[in-house]
Amino acid sequence: MACNEVNNRRITKNTAFLYMRMLFTMLISFFTSRVILEVLGVEDFGIYNVVGGITTIIVFFTGCLTNVSQRYYNLGLGQNDIKRTNQYFNQFLLIFSVLALLVFVVGEGLASWIIDDLLFIPETRKEAAAWVFRFSLVALSLSLLQIPYLSAVIAHEKMDIFAYISLFESISRLGILYVIQAFHGDKLILYGGLYLSISFLSFLIYVIYGHVKFEECFYKFYFSKPLAKEMSRFVGYNMYGCFAFSMCQQGVNVLFNVFFGPSVNAARALSMQVYQGVYRFSDNILTAVRPPIIKLYSQNDRPRMVSLAISATRYCLFVNALLVIPIIVNVDFILQVWLRQVPEYTAFFIIVVLVESNFNIANQMLTILVNATGNLKRNQFYGRTFTLLALPLSYQALLWIKTPIVPMLIILVTTILYWMNNLRDTHMQVRLNYMEYFKKIIMPTVILYVSLCLLSYIPYALMDDGWMKLVVTVSLNLVAGLIIIYQILMNNMEREIIRNKIVSKLKKS
Repeated sequence: MACNEVNNRRITKNTAFLYMRMLFTMLISFFTSRVILEVLGVEDFGIYNVVGGITTIIVFFTGCLTNVSQRYYNLGLGQNDIKRTNQYFNQFLLIFSVLALLVFVVGEGLASWIIDDLLFIPETRKEAAAWVFRFSLVALSLSLLQIPYLSAVIAHEKMDIFAYISLFESISRLGILYVIQAFHGDKLILYGGLYLSISFLSFLIYVIYGHVKFEECFYKFYFSKPLAKEMSRFVGYNMYGCFAFSMCQQGVNVLFNVFFGPSVNAARALSMQVYQGVYRFSDNILTAVRPPIIKLYSQNDRPRMVSLAISATRYCLFVNALLVIPIIVNVDFILQVWLRQVPEYTAFFIIVVLVESNFNIANQMLTILVNATGNLKRNQFYGRTFTLLALPLSYQALLWIKTPIVPMLIILVTTILYWMNNLRDTHMQVRLNYMEYFKKIIMPTVILYVSLCLLSYIPYALMDDGWMKLVVTVSLNLVAGLIIIYQILMNNMEREIIRNKIVSKLKKS
């Protein structure tokens, strides 16, 4: 019981640091997007997000591969085996160095074909697009080399350091705005170059911190053929999953560019920014619980592992519901306040990706459970093939119906199929009970969404778009949502824990 309490405190503390990081970075991100859209213009902003869209892939690739190396770190740390953990570190450093070199060489070889033949880019902007593409390739290579150090930070649950480095990146990006506004040359090239410089500084900070603070993070050439084979298989499945997701996302961006031009790319980029801002609220909880879940697996404590995963998924989806519904109800007004130029389809894209976010949250936790076992074939290979199918299906659909709405709906459907595949796979691997999953996750989430949607219809039907409607919708959802969660969706034990926490805080004050 004492061990559980310590774990819960640590998870709560780490989640608090991650929320601090998220709120700060999200505020800066939304502000910078508005200014960058104005400074670059819709065309250059769209070009950056389709050519430099590799930066979006960087985030996802880094996240996927960080989870891979973090899994091994947590296994070593969970068994208090520093020597073994150091071997994992050095093996991953070797693997990711090879990957970084491969990515750069292949990307550089394809650069001319992508810029000149594949994408629709105005002739006058091709040179700038080529520079942005190369900057992004270098940033991706640095991100791959950074993964062993970033994984060590997260595996040791040093979420405060993770948060501070993210804050540094966000403040640096804010500084970029002032430099670009004062610059009279090609702003798109400068923007790409400055983003690369931030990536390089972050890389240096992670490397220096890892070497100074973690005894297992020292370089010593190590190569074990059996371990390399096991890790390569594990990395391979994750790489395929990353590839399938990235190909789908960036491929649809390319289709939008080819069929509709850069303005639809801008709408897609803005919708993804809203999605990422909302998703981070839940991702903070997922990031905080990932290390304890894998450590519980290494200690062969599957019942507690599954229980922690179910609880985390529930609360992630509850938080998501409180955010998603007010945004959807007020999406047009929010866009008018946020942006001076609102690209067509932005509102619809935002609604679709926010609905999709619920399935992505559920998918992420199921993937964490499967990652702990190391058996990824069904999850990453078969499951992500559903994701990849969205690309050819979208292309075929656009030949028949020339509207960007269809590919967004296709991506939503393939995400749901991926979730169904993951649920079955997790049931087979860690004995996740279908009925327990339905009772504790699906049913409470549906109850909360239906209740909040019905309540939100009142201001939606009776009030005009504006600040008053936004405030009423947010307040109504927050108050009613918390009451529903506490009174109806929580069990007696969860309510007792919250009451005890409140009483304890009141006594201290």
